[in-house]
Amino acid sequence: TIHQILTLASVIEKEGKNQDFRTISSVFYNRLNINMRLESCATGYYGVGLDFNELGIATKDVINAKNAYNTYNVNGLPIGPISLPSKNAIEAALTPDNTDYLFFLSDNQGITYFFNNYSEHQKKQQELIAAGKWYR
Repeated sequence: TIHQILTLASVIEKEGKNQDFRTISSVFYNRLNINMRLESCATGYYGVGLDFNELGIATKDVINAKNAYNTYNVNGLPIGPISLPSKNAIEAALTPDNTDYLFFLSDNQGITYFFNNYSEHQKKQQELIAAGKWYR
């Protein structure tokens, strides 16, 4: 539906940089297709009334917060949009890249990394932490 597309586009908008929108969209579609939670930090922060752009990676309090926007705790899409999506984010929600990715993370410089499995994701996260490029 239009509501679903705009909701997904709003999450894509907050989670990535323009050049990564279509690949981020593919991650979310891949997760939705296998009934995996989206686990978006941006939805978690929105659900507790905080600005994701200023805070970044979700804390345990945000992850555990119970609300209709927090995709760490809700299956599928959040109840509604979490931001005003750009035209590029809407296009990405309509036409995602074709990938097998299920995970992504962005470092503190805004570079996004994509992974097929959680162990690859965790390995990169540890590398970035050691390099001082990933922190809360």
